[in-house]
Amino acid sequence: MKAYYVKNRNDMNRLFSFCALDFNDENDGSFYIQSYKFNIWVKLQEDEGIICLNTSWPVRIGSSHHDLISLANRCNQRLSFAQFCVSADSENFNGFYQISCKNGVDSRLLLRTMSMFASAFHDAVNFVDEDDLIGVDPEVESACLQQQDAILH
Repeated sequence: MKAYYVKNRNDMNRLFSFCALDFNDENDGSFYIQSYKFNIWVKLQEDEGIICLNTSWPVRIGSSHHDLISLANRCNQRLSFAQFCVSADSENFNGFYQISCKNGVDSRLLLRTMSMFASAFHDAVNFVDEDDLIGVDPEVESACLQQQDAILH
């Protein structure tokens, strides 16, 4: 693939289409990408010169806020690629990453970063969460993916 710089939403749409990513162009200006280990949102904030990557996953019902904060701290220590946190209501475990793009970002770098971000979140949920606070199992994962898709439509 020949490299080019992604500078706006049209460039992102063209890149994601060219790479045959499974994605939706959202009404809020973000793209919902469903082609990696975890579904992620990608949003270009042109005025700030950044691309924001984020995702979230519901936590196991009954997980204590303190334990979830400890999990987020462990993830932040072990997986330096992304930033992890827990929602204020203790219902979601979240991951974030930002890419500077003041003058655009290399298309290959953007795709690689998106893949690495989704993999880091996957590792946090599946390997760092030793106490199963997030509780990912095949049935829960399927239900959560359906819930994410329902939010979109």
